[in-house]
Amino acid sequence: MVTVRRGSTQFDEGAASLLALTGGAPAGALIPAGEDRALLLVYDEDRFPIPDDATDTSVVFGPRAWRWWEVDLGDMTANVLPDSEHFASATIAYEVGQDVYVVVLSEDFASSTLALVQPEGLPVSGLSVSGVLQNGLVALRGQAQM
Repeated sequence: MVTVRRGSTQFDEGAASLLALTGGAPAGALIPAGEDRALLLVYDEDRFPIPDDATDTSVVFGPRAWRWWEVDLGDMTANVLPDSEHFASATIAYEVGQDVYVVVLSEDFASSTLALVQPEGLPVSGLSVSGVLQNGLVALRGQAQM
């Protein structure tokens, strides 16, 4: 993982290994979550073991084996967020203005829940829809025109 500070066009010095941050656990999406903070999806192999290195990555997206971790980008440490339950992978993130939303998929991919990322704690669940919510998210400003 490399970082770029807001307003800069240069990479920060050094890089961090996601595997080092998670103690070797597989990591997924890294999502901005406030100043010097990010959320990281981390796979719990104790919950659903990955058979071997040749396993297709699509096999690990569905099981309820993912948890939210919090990454402190200042000191480059990561920990499981308290009260984070296991869920199927959520890999779709959208930035709308100053807000970041993530799509949390059901285990069978039959439904999706849009959750608002918070500057502290877990994302807050909101809209739920059938299927996979993946076509984008836009903010509407002003009055609707007809």
